[in-house]
Amino acid sequence: MQRCLLTGGRRPCACVVMALLLAPDATAALSFNIRYVDDASETFASRGWLDPNSLFQRNIAAAADLWGAHFDSDEMIVVVVDSVSFAARAGGTNSLGRVLYENAAGQDVWEAGPLTRILTGDNPGESFFGFDIQLGFDASFVDNNYWFDPQPEIRTTPVPADRGDFLSVALHEFGHGFGMTGFRDYATGEIEGSVATQMDDLTYFGGNGEPIAPDGSRNPMFFRGEGAARLFGSDLPLTHKPPGHFLHSQNYFHLSACDSAASDGLEGTLMNGCALPNGQRLHITPFDLAVYADMGYPVTTLPGDFNEDGRVDAADYVVWRKGLGSIYTLTHYHVWRAHFGAAPAGEAAILASVPELPSCVLMGTALLLFARGGRNCATICARVNS
Repeated sequence: MQRCLLTGGRRPCACVVMALLLAPDATAALSFNIRYVDDASETFASRGWLDPNSLFQRNIAAAADLWGAHFDSDEMIVVVVDSVSFAARAGGTNSLGRVLYENAAGQDVWEAGPLTRILTGDNPGESFFGFDIQLGFDASFVDNNYWFDPQPEIRTTPVPADRGDFLSVALHEFGHGFGMTGFRDYATGEIEGSVATQMDDLTYFGGNGEPIAPDGSRNPMFFRGEGAARLFGSDLPLTHKPPGHFLHSQNYFHLSACDSAASDGLEGTLMNGCALPNGQRLHITPFDLAVYADMGYPVTTLPGDFNEDGRVDAADYVVWRKGLGSIYTLTHYHVWRAHFGAAPAGEAAILASVPELPSCVLMGTALLLFARGGRNCATICARVNS
């Protein structure tokens, strides 16, 4: 049984830096109070990561704001970032806020702490553990494998071909922090004890309904949210791999079955359990958002909002133009143009004119190339290593 690092007074020592991050001028978007907690070895300080202007903090701030723009709420989410809570690469988790109901298995189903805060203005889990969301990063792994976007607010600088995009990683771990976490035991796939998360209760195994089929193989696993199923056409496949498989650690709390022989179309989602390819970015997709909407988050989406800042304006044109032929097509331009000036409800249009498409672009053609959970650590804290 793992234990949350922030329980029983076992807090890492050294510097603590506070940062208040507001989504840009949005009428109703989450804000974030992010606290960076260093360890006794000064892992963050030695790299300059306690500086609010460091690329480490700027990339995390940008990830927070991208998520915040998708939730219709003016609440503030409390986030703790440290270097010790997750043993491998990176991780995200959340405190749990309130019990929603007792399920058919007799388990108390808990709401994710950030969602409790959004819906009620308070989160008992934050009062107990000191966070709504906790993120952890293995600094050495980050140093050796990831690239910090020098302009994380616009995400247009090419990602080096031999590096992963750290902002995509931060986005992914925030996704776990918002509730793609739970209490399933890695070895058995079963939920131990009498506590479950919403994610636990919204997932099930195919075949005979058990994690492991009679022949010893792994049954497929699915997310049964109604909105996600309408969007996808069926319940969403989740990652469920046997011990020894290199994706076994992604089980239960990631999208896509990650079957190299048969694509399910979810491999490129932000919350996929398959891969973050070097040289590429991941974005929050409608399939990702549908999962959170099914959990009860007040999700908002804006067609044409390519930089995911909660509005459709000239900045999205720049993102589209730079991604034409690799991520975006001419169709995306027309979607953007049709929704230009759109913003969260009650917010006025930003600009009055829309740039016309250059003739050289109109003559071209483009290809749409759209395009990485864990067990419990305490009774009211769900953890995911990913």
